[in-house]
Amino acid sequence: MARNANLSSTVAAEQKLSALTTWIEASEETLKQAIAGSERRMLLEVIRAIDSIGYFRAFAPGHKVTDLPGYVDVCWLGASRVLSYFLPAAMVGPGAIFARTTPELSLWASGVLYQSGLVSHLKRLIDFVRYDLATLELAHSGAIRFVITADDFEAVDREAINWFGRHTKNVDRPFLDALAADQGKWIVQQLQSRVRKDEMFGIGYSSCRELEEYFEAQSQSHARSLPGNDALPDDCKVGPLTFGQYRSAMVTGMARCLKHTAFVDTLLIRKDPPAIRDILTIYKFDHQLREEWGGLHGLRDDEADILLEVMGISPADGAHLKSIPDCPQALLIRGGDDCWHSPVFGGLNCPFPWMNRKLQRMFRPDWDRAVNLREAAFRDDLRALFPEPRFFMPQKTHPLRDGRRMLTDIDATIFDRNTGTLSLFQLKWQDSFEASLRERASRQTNLTREGNEWVEVVSTYCTGLNGTERAFRLGLPQELASNAKAMRLFVLTRNGARFSGGEVQDSRAAWFSWFDLLRQCHGLKRPVDPLTDLWKIGRRSRRPRKRRGVQSFELNGVRIEIVMA
Repeated sequence: MARNANLSSTVAAEQKLSALTTWIEASEETLKQAIAGSERRMLLEVIRAIDSIGYFRAFAPGHKVTDLPGYVDVCWLGASRVLSYFLPAAMVGPGAIFARTTPELSLWASGVLYQSGLVSHLKRLIDFVRYDLATLELAHSGAIRFVITADDFEAVDREAINWFGRHTKNVDRPFLDALAADQGKWIVQQLQSRVRKDEMFGIGYSSCRELEEYFEAQSQSHARSLPGNDALPDDCKVGPLTFGQYRSAMVTGMARCLKHTAFVDTLLIRKDPPAIRDILTIYKFDHQLREEWGGLHGLRDDEADILLEVMGISPADGAHLKSIPDCPQALLIRGGDDCWHSPVFGGLNCPFPWMNRKLQRMFRPDWDRAVNLREAAFRDDLRALFPEPRFFMPQKTHPLRDGRRMLTDIDATIFDRNTGTLSLFQLKWQDSFEASLRERASRQTNLTREGNEWVEVVSTYCTGLNGTERAFRLGLPQELASNAKAMRLFVLTRNGARFSGGEVQDSRAAWFSWFDLLRQCHGLKRPVDPLTDLWKIGRRSRRPRKRRGVQSFELNGVRIEIVMA
């Protein structure tokens, strides 16, 4: 009886959800028809709304903007979906679109952005059910209820990434503090003297080399803390440029966003300031951007055009925008045949995932070839973390063979001369998957399946071998192999190593992301056997603390509940 009741509840919820998604599709089509002919103007208002959200996320993440629950995060979630409404019509046409905002247009844009965020949230919950991370039922109240059944193991890696950001800033703090002490007062004076209220565009200012260098230093520090900034070695050729050139351009773009918002802040505290939305988002023509970026990086016009395309959102990105429930943190958005909007929301936050995904879509063969060079860079990072003279790490990978048959590779080996601990690593550098649960499932399956197979092969190969023979067969020189004792297995990824649901990871190995490994290394207090201590930490499930309770929101009068099981 209970099973039949649950099934009936699920079917009823699915029917109600189907009706709701039909309404969503119809309302989005109605919106597109309503703005037909004025797409370029409305796109500008939406970009302004996203810019204001990006500004709060960067500078005042705890600020309560409205009484709507989770307003900033929900709007951020809806950015990609709402931008897709305007493609391609809003990105073609002569000249540039600029007009002062009005309270009515600002309210409209913010409302559409928030509504799109709720829809994106709902779509993501539906994907949770599709990938067995949640169940669906109809509550007695008539609400559509999503019961989250999976533990949030991804929290381990999210927290590690946040720690890495704080750690990087702390490392750079003495330099940045010294820079502020030396130039801070002068910078403020320059900002005050160079900015003015412009009658047409709301804001105008001039710059100088010292200002550019100051904000460049700030953005360099911030960039080093962001996931994706090191996705490829700098000298890898992707299209006409190297990854290092693209990365350098993104850092410069981030610096310009910091500089622009500094001028905006300076103008806003004056008497009778312009509306912030009018001056956060600006635009530039193609020829201006070619001159700026091409001159800065020594590029031909055709190379500069490709750089702008990589940094920006254009009609070619329509399908991708519809597939990601997140904010596409680009530096530019195409605003017409020969101009780009230049928002700040991407540069103030994390633009590298957008850049990397755009490079993959535009130059897939080049990207795939460059991926093969990641392992050497990963090994260099690992060698720096466990340096000589205490630790020994062979220069190359070591193949495991059964006679002539190839079994697997040992991507990295680290031997602790003090303790005799021998650690073997499988290195996995998977591209980030943003908020796509489909791509997440693919990454999870590949990592766990291949990682478990590697652990089984290595463990079976080493069965029955003593410490010396095992170490020698695994590639250690004889003089070190004779001192080898315990063997520790690690599966080390660059980004995410922990996933909710799916196949269980083999606990004979420690499973770490690079950021989590760094965090745990820094947390060890005078360890006698650090490799073993890390191995023990990485083998634990580290089950996150569950967040109990019910969250809810409404769409078209239908209540959606999210219950943490």
